[in-house]
Amino acid sequence: MDNGFTHLDEADMILEQPWVQDWSWDSIRRMFTASWQYTYSPLAFLAWALQKRWFDLDPGWLHTVTLGLHLTTTLLVGLWIAALTDDRRLALAAGLVFGLHPLQVESVAWATGQRTVLSGLLFFAALAAQTWADRRSLIRPVEGPNPPVSRGCLGQFRNPACFLQWLSLLCLIGAILAKGTAFVFPVIVLLQRLFLYRTSFLDHKPSPASTLIATTFLPTGETETTAAPPRAPGAVDEPGRTEPPADRPAQLPHPAHASRPDRTADAPPAPAPRPGWRELARRWADLGVDLAWAAVISLIGAGVAWLAAAPQMPAVPTLERVLVAARGVLFQLGSFVWPVGLSCLYPIPEGPADTFPWSYWLAPALVAGLAWCAWQTRQRDPLFTFGAMFFAVALAPLSQLVRVGMPILTSDHFMYVPLAGLALAAASIYLTMPGPSARSAWLAGMVLLSLGLGLLTYRQCEVWQSAHTLFGHTLQLYPGLSLAHHQLGVALLREERWDEAVVQFDAVLQSRPDDLDARIGRATARVGARDWAAARAELAQILARAPDHPAVRALARVLPSSP
Repeated sequence: MDNGFTHLDEADMILEQPWVQDWSWDSIRRMFTASWQYTYSPLAFLAWALQKRWFDLDPGWLHTVTLGLHLTTTLLVGLWIAALTDDRRLALAAGLVFGLHPLQVESVAWATGQRTVLSGLLFFAALAAQTWADRRSLIRPVEGPNPPVSRGCLGQFRNPACFLQWLSLLCLIGAILAKGTAFVFPVIVLLQRLFLYRTSFLDHKPSPASTLIATTFLPTGETETTAAPPRAPGAVDEPGRTEPPADRPAQLPHPAHASRPDRTADAPPAPAPRPGWRELARRWADLGVDLAWAAVISLIGAGVAWLAAAPQMPAVPTLERVLVAARGVLFQLGSFVWPVGLSCLYPIPEGPADTFPWSYWLAPALVAGLAWCAWQTRQRDPLFTFGAMFFAVALAPLSQLVRVGMPILTSDHFMYVPLAGLALAAASIYLTMPGPSARSAWLAGMVLLSLGLGLLTYRQCEVWQSAHTLFGHTLQLYPGLSLAHHQLGVALLREERWDEAVVQFDAVLQSRPDDLDARIGRATARVGARDWAAARAELAQILARAPDHPAVRALARVLPSSP
């Protein structure tokens, strides 16, 4: 909270942004009807405008607000996982990893990253509300072995499940308005229902969540197989076994038990007939029929985000996109396991894709292999598989398959939402541990690991104190990185430290002699230092290349007449 601004997009997005600085109805209208540079984030701009009005964008207060949003998001992640698993210990372990991991520092300590945290808060609020709605509407005990499912929530605000679904839609709209990458929400919910609601996670016991398949997939009168005749509650089926009362929902056995023959029966049960293609199509449709509104909202949000970012999308060969995206996924997985050496900039090799190092060429195969391994665990640990798929789906819009802006490998704030999937997958490993002692030891280890992550997070926050600490740290990790020299030079210009800024722009021009922005920055520094002769020579070279550049013409007007 004692950190200042780092001048990494903060001037363009917040400090000098006219919508944020001018509090008026016209500014609010423009927030929601126009995009700024390559982003459409009206809710984020509105939040910054309110903070400008309340405490004049004081960095301490702004960081305090972001930290409060992050703590709330961490709580929502824990509530969501608790609703999924009915296991508070697992939710606590995953929530601690999510909240304390050093990869979250960039989103929380960076002023511009507040929009990522705000979008993440609303995203997980929508996900938690949708999960609780599923539990209430599809898993609640009702009369009969095959209880009917009502999917019509229009106007049923007094129904708790319907209220939660409407709340989820409102939070989803807010998440997309804060950052368009939240449009993956319906896909996450579909995966959640497909992988999780058909099994339980505690000791392989049937969970109330397994009723979702019985009620959604096999409603009375619509199955392709013949249902058994109804029997009275408590009727004896076999010695020592009774039928559950009618006020309890029918439950499906865990897949691990489905293939075991019944030793008390005279003959093993006949295998269930394979459903036809119509039944399979209906089952898939039922998984997401009540997500139609969420899908429409997400498609609109994705379209608006695409239109806003399209002007900033450079032409990049497909092969380069695939190599960089796959290498970025591996890099993020490695940073999750070993969060050391984090930076605000991760460069990619210059030149065509065929000159990239071998690690880039192996990355797609390694990613495919990891995906195959995660898929193979879907029966033994479906929660792990879901966590891995959550990570992949949430990270996909932010991968370099779609490059916007500067060419980078990845960025830490890309991981704000996807990290919840990795935390969930890591915590779920304890469910496969043999015995309660091993499970408790695994969770205790995760709690201790979270404390260690907290220490690394504290040290990483010190890196984000100012532009000097941030880009100085980046240059220690990547010496000679021209982008870091350029950003540090811009920060020095804002502080009117002209001679130091010239040094940084000189470093950029040593590796990139034709960099026009670096030449303009060096000319600005020489004008500020009143080195008129050097400034005239610099501006003459720039005008020969870009005679109509507005910044160059503004600098030329500042120069005094030549003697």
